[in-house]
Amino acid sequence: MSSDALHMVRVQLTARDLYGAASHARHANADLGYAVHWALVSAFGDAAPSPFVLRRETGRNIEVLGYARHDATELRRAAHGGELGRAARAIVLASLGSKVMPTRWRVGSRLGFELRACPVVRMSSSGVHHRRGAEVDAFLAACRRSPDAAVDRGAVYRAWLCRQFEGPGAEGDRTCWQGGVRVLDVTMRRFRRARLFRREQGGERPGRRLERPDATLSGTLEVTDAGRFSRLMARGIGRHRAFGFGMLLLRRETTC
Repeated sequence: MSSDALHMVRVQLTARDLYGAASHARHANADLGYAVHWALVSAFGDAAPSPFVLRRETGRNIEVLGYARHDATELRRAAHGGELGRAARAIVLASLGSKVMPTRWRVGSRLGFELRACPVVRMSSSGVHHRRGAEVDAFLAACRRSPDAAVDRGAVYRAWLCRQFEGPGAEGDRTCWQGGVRVLDVTMRRFRRARLFRREQGGERPGRRLERPDATLSGTLEVTDAGRFSRLMARGIGRHRAFGFGMLLLRRETTC
């Protein structure tokens, strides 16, 4: 049974079983985020934690944190309610745990955050390097807009994140913070180019490989609307949220 509460779920997956299932299903070229998404959905269906983030990968196990509308007891019940497929059997159900997230955030409170993001933008028009509607690294898009200027990747990603948090609200009213937060500071801690595997929805079409930016951002935010912020947490931030990006991890709350 689902609830209005948001739960942080922690679970481990057996690396050998996950990679074995992926190879058996001809997903051997899948990135780890795709494989974990596949296993979680195989086990829990619509109740699967999303967004999620890969926290630690050891030789044997992969640890995952995610947000879900179901607690650990309900997720175990969902997993045992059907015959688990090969991918789902990679999940170590004994490791499954959860804690309920706060339901009320104090307006004006400040929270430290960490986010693994895929900072991309959709192009509004066709160009030499892209077609209209193409998904492009926000940094590359900024470089193409200003070919003769030096562009700082960290600054571009900070601006991208602020837009995700602080877009215009109803009827374009910029005093209405879309994400329920105001960004106070952002630092890019890590960056790499990630090779991702995606399969088109609704069919047996072969998967395709994508290269996308993979950035870890951290900083401080201030809650401006508790309800909007709670919905943002549950939804996640940016693109590829179902595959290991977009989960907002919070640190201890402070007051102004």
